[in-house]
Amino acid sequence: MLNETLIVIDTETGGLHPKEHSLLTVGLIVVQNLQVVEQKEWKIKHSTYHVTGKSLEVNGINILEFDKEAMDKEQVGKEIMEFLSKYCTKKNKGIFVGQNTIFDKNFLEAFLQSLKDTTRFELYQKIIGHRYIDLMSITAFLNLAEVIDTKGIGLDAVIEKFGLQVEARHTALDDARLTFEGVLQMIQLVKKNTEESVD
Repeated sequence: MLNETLIVIDTETGGLHPKEHSLLTVGLIVVQNLQVVEQKEWKIKHSTYHVTGKSLEVNGINILEFDKEAMDKEQVGKEIMEFLSKYCTKKNKGIFVGQNTIFDKNFLEAFLQSLKDTTRFELYQKIIGHRYIDLMSITAFLNLAEVIDTKGIGLDAVIEKFGLQVEARHTALDDARLTFEGVLQMIQLVKKNTEESVD
């Protein structure tokens, strides 16, 4: 069994390009032995927001209201690394889990690299592994294997397939929760198919 600590991640961003657009929110859920241990979400304040209208529309973010609730980016970086380092170490590196995980991973890494305190990203590199688990890839694979039939491989398709309860779609923490619930459903589905094939 996979013994590493899993970190389910989702972000809401100001666009598609981590070097150009602002990271707005980060949601992280710590999972050990497939059980949620801790979860948290951060809203990040920027002196200048680099965002596109389309991204704000998709995320349902009013940037003026958002700014009132957001936290200084340096403080967010500090808190994120404190959060991760409680559960991830050099010997037991955390593994990210997400929906199109590389997108969120790249945005978080670009954000940490942009901080004045360079030790944040240095610590991140030591305690987070470069491998990751991607629900989108799992969904695509199980469709190809004819284990599942979904209307696409996005998170909405997974939500529809399993009837997952949506609380606040396109918020980082709720999308992270939905992603993890989707992964759990996939695990149960594979287990069921394996048991049936053995019988």
